[in-house]
Amino acid sequence: MKCASKRSFTEDQKITKKIKRDVLPRVEVKSETDSVEYIKVESESDEEIKTEEPFPLQPANELLLTLERILSFYKLNNELPHHNVVRKPKLKVRPPQNTVLNIMDLDFSVPLEDQIEMEDLYFLHYALTYSKKTVFITGAGISVNSGIPDFRSANGLFQGLATKTTGSGRNLFDYNLFRDPDSITMFEGMIEKLYNLSRVAEPSPFHKMINDVSKQGRLLRLYTQNIDCLDTQLPDLGTKIPLSFNKQETPKTIQLHGSISLLNCSKCNYISELSKEYFNQGRLIRSCPSCEEMNTVRMIAGKRTQNVGILRPRIVLYNEFHPDGEVIGTITEKDLKSKPDCLIVSGTTLKIPGVRRLVKEMSRAVHSNKGYVIWMNIDEPPQNILDYVDYFDLVIIGDCQVIPGLVKLYDYTKNLQESKKGRSNVSNTSKSKKVVVKTEKANSL
Repeated sequence: MKCASKRSFTEDQKITKKIKRDVLPRVEVKSETDSVEYIKVESESDEEIKTEEPFPLQPANELLLTLERILSFYKLNNELPHHNVVRKPKLKVRPPQNTVLNIMDLDFSVPLEDQIEMEDLYFLHYALTYSKKTVFITGAGISVNSGIPDFRSANGLFQGLATKTTGSGRNLFDYNLFRDPDSITMFEGMIEKLYNLSRVAEPSPFHKMINDVSKQGRLLRLYTQNIDCLDTQLPDLGTKIPLSFNKQETPKTIQLHGSISLLNCSKCNYISELSKEYFNQGRLIRSCPSCEEMNTVRMIAGKRTQNVGILRPRIVLYNEFHPDGEVIGTITEKDLKSKPDCLIVSGTTLKIPGVRRLVKEMSRAVHSNKGYVIWMNIDEPPQNILDYVDYFDLVIIGDCQVIPGLVKLYDYTKNLQESKKGRSNVSNTSKSKKVVVKTEKANSL
């Protein structure tokens, strides 16, 4: 492809619609002097871009302006190509369905090939390094390393709250709690604890790995169930509240269950930052100041007052709808049609029906594109999840915080072994036996 044009940005849009994501221009300087006179742009793709007239060779400054316009169009459509994206090599080995890679007791002082199946590690490395449209669906497990408790483990938040209530700790995350003054008091105490922990916590290595994937332009979306906002602290995992969707800009992070750092009104959707002052004043759950102000205006105007909404944490409880639910549905639908090629499910047991359904639909979309679906957790997926999702390409058992370092260590080990003469490739040096999860049908969800 030879490309040089003086077209306007609007005309450039017609050209760039045919430019694929993997068609990354290679610029060749056609001058032997220090001053650049002319530039020719070539592509390694066989696909030609048809225009109304052939592209003549143009002075460098005019062509660079055209390239700048094309890149601007990519950015407007949230598809900015990144020059640091490594060309995707051919996948050499694909493990059997539901293959288990256990990294729970990994000893980094012992060679990796003596402990785990290196072909499985190769597959993990390949998926995390070369996938171009990766989707992460995460839960509380990825924040435990940062000091934020999960919900359902033996030491989780639900278990601790259950000792203080007559029912399950989950009851404090039910919308009906606002009917009981005692439940409101306990809910406020729980929110204060989570808020204080989130303020001092820092993103974990796994959070930073997701941010790196986004920085490289390979993250399609992060769907997080966490309300601690550790992910959105990172520069390339931003979100927008209230959530909005347009072709020019879609947030990389979708908070499925809201945010602990915000308050909103149950009636007028007024949003406010949650701060320490709210707890110091005694009551977190209170009347909405925006509704009260509106009532004051109505009284002055001689109109009847209206009911005042409740100002409460902007988190999604059981038995209520997400305030951004429609927008999340639109973004999810867009992502499913965007041909995702990798899905990472980490730190979640998929107890929430909506999230479980999201994993199933996204898994189906990824597999239809010959992509990779990977489970990461300290426990194997329950049999009902395996049956519901169909299958995972790789089931990783262990702490997800180990994975960023493990992938880097694989790079080092591979390069070291390939540099030594007489030694076989790292993908053929594995000694441990592969374990595959059985996929017998469970009764039901």
